[in-house]
Amino acid sequence: MKRIIQTPFIRISLLSSLALLTACGGSESGGESANNPPLLTELQAPNLAQIDLSDVITVGDNFLLDMMNRGGAASQCTSQPDLPAGLNIDAVAGSCIIHGSAIVVRGSEGYVISAINAAGKDSLSISLEVLAEAPQSPEFEVLNNNFFTWKKSSSIALRIENYGGRITRCTVTPVLPEGLSVIQQEGSCAILGIVRKSITRTSYIIVGTNQTGSTEQSIVVEIPENVAHSADGPDPADYDYVVTLEENRSISDDAVVLHSNINDPDSILQIVSSGFPNRLIQVQTDKGELLTNAADIDQLFRIFIDPATGIVEIHARKMFDFERDGGFFSIDLQLGTETVKVLLRLYNVQKGTEAEPLFISTFNELVSFLKGQFVSDNVGFDLISLPVASGQNEAKLFVQLDRDIDASSTKQADKHWPGYYLVGQLDGGSHIIKGISLASRAHFLHQPNRFGWMNVRNLGLTDVEADSVIIEGQSYANITEAVFVEGVLDVKNNSRISAAPFQLSGRVKRVYSNMYIDVGAGRAKQLITVGAFGQSTSSPSDVHSGYSNGKIVTDPTSPMMGSFAGFQVRQNGGVSGPQQFISAVQFDVNNPPLTASSSGLRVGGFAEERTRIAPIIDSTDYTWRFIKDRNNSAIVRHVGNLSRDINNDGIADVGAQGTNWESAGMLEADAKSSSQYTGPWLTGDFDLTPGYIPVLKNMPYPHVHGASWMDAPDPGVAYQHNMYDYYLEDPRNP
Repeated sequence: MKRIIQTPFIRISLLSSLALLTACGGSESGGESANNPPLLTELQAPNLAQIDLSDVITVGDNFLLDMMNRGGAASQCTSQPDLPAGLNIDAVAGSCIIHGSAIVVRGSEGYVISAINAAGKDSLSISLEVLAEAPQSPEFEVLNNNFFTWKKSSSIALRIENYGGRITRCTVTPVLPEGLSVIQQEGSCAILGIVRKSITRTSYIIVGTNQTGSTEQSIVVEIPENVAHSADGPDPADYDYVVTLEENRSISDDAVVLHSNINDPDSILQIVSSGFPNRLIQVQTDKGELLTNAADIDQLFRIFIDPATGIVEIHARKMFDFERDGGFFSIDLQLGTETVKVLLRLYNVQKGTEAEPLFISTFNELVSFLKGQFVSDNVGFDLISLPVASGQNEAKLFVQLDRDIDASSTKQADKHWPGYYLVGQLDGGSHIIKGISLASRAHFLHQPNRFGWMNVRNLGLTDVEADSVIIEGQSYANITEAVFVEGVLDVKNNSRISAAPFQLSGRVKRVYSNMYIDVGAGRAKQLITVGAFGQSTSSPSDVHSGYSNGKIVTDPTSPMMGSFAGFQVRQNGGVSGPQQFISAVQFDVNNPPLTASSSGLRVGGFAEERTRIAPIIDSTDYTWRFIKDRNNSAIVRHVGNLSRDINNDGIADVGAQGTNWESAGMLEADAKSSSQYTGPWLTGDFDLTPGYIPVLKNMPYPHVHGASWMDAPDPGVAYQHNMYDYYLEDPRNP
């Protein structure tokens, strides 16, 4: 380390000396002493009184010499010739001061120092000699932390500070990883290069030497294999600092500072600035919004600078809401000549309320909640505070998926989904649960009784394997909205066959099924009831809109007794007629009635006669639209009433019950032409693309990466067109 030389006229360091001299020169206190001349009534010429006029100094040493002016204050000080390089002369507090560090060797030489003011000048001669710096051993700075983790392909510049003599040679043992090298840099040692190869944790010894000695510094380096960032938000490795903030943190008179640890109030982000300017350059949200205007940025964040230390903090300026504002902010901060990148993670407060729902990110989290006690896998950045510690699935909580969930592990024989109660709301967040296999007679979700409520929204279940109702709700207070299921409903081995994908009470809106329903062989005189969409409930249903698709297949050689329908049969609780419903189910049924009284299998493209359909608007149209009869491909009928058309041939049976709607049928070619349609349903409820059977708009369809399926233009249309014939074949066959 550079030292201050001590001579008879040098007693204090440069900065403190200059400050002291300035303070003394500005004093107005009276009195006389050896160092304080009497007050002068008029300006006098300078009078330099320094008597030590010769010295020998060394290159690099700090030097300070006061020429001790006893006369009038000097306004200008000069040296003739110029002082050795690195030394300067200035007028300070009325005197002349020589200060600095010589940087070159120079022989003994005389210098005339002059102090000048308006009344005159005074000069004296001094002699200075600058010697070469004495040899000194190097001395590395002791690192507070000598462990480093570097990423492959990253650029490395690690300089070890040297407080001793100048280093002339640097070595390292063992050899550094490929792409890195140790070099001599500005009198010390540095590791430079680009990381090319991963290594396990390894210790290295860096040695710096010169002609008088050496110094060592040990470091420990780890270079892991690059792993793609899979957690939520941007990769923290791309940032210099990562900070946190709790959502909805109130903004008061106290500054809301950003912390590196959400649980540690003392972990305030504080960065030492290297100079000026200090400013927020830009802020980018995870919603893609880029703010560069200072006024816009100031609405979100502001920096605070401690003038005494130069420490910079970032303060939040508003209450951030996770659901509204997003979870991440990228902040570029200019500190003098450098720019640092800061990643802000907004922690999501989750209380299980409608405003602050509990977010589900993994299959294990979903199961733990439905078992009654949520266990977090710590996928996101959450602050969870649920009102109950157990029985959470029946505590009327609000939960929401924040990503697609893979449930294919349930296809293993000993891990089938056992079925869980839910009293509360599950919002799929426009995500899907894929590959769920239900245990025998199990439901995906069901209610413990009719006195609670169960809401299921914005959820898709794909590649389902079941032998019973998939979602079952028995309360009129329930809401099922924007939900779809698709897969296989295999009921052929059930002791009693009464099957459908849904059994829903309450309000049902925009619900879709696309199922391959395998009934198998008949059961002699056992009654069979199968609905391609729903099964009867004990409480009323208010069906606003829905769609059923796929195929119901039976053994054609086995006589059966019962009812098949594209919508629903056995309306015990009553159904407020579907306002908009389409059935496009293929009934692969070809068995004669058991007796002449036609007590065999009745098939209806829509439902039985007891279904309370919406009233007729006029003589040609109904509010619940069309039925596609896949068995009679030429006809699209308003209804397949299983009590009106028992043999499903599209012709009303003689003496059959119910209204004869067959006159409303039309040829498929006409149905595929939008020009044939008239009536109030032309208001946008249907897709009328020429060449397609009409389908309901705004029905859900499976999640497509990068697009929200509830916000996509006419998502139901896109899906139903693409998947219209998907479940006409058994998907279990290779």
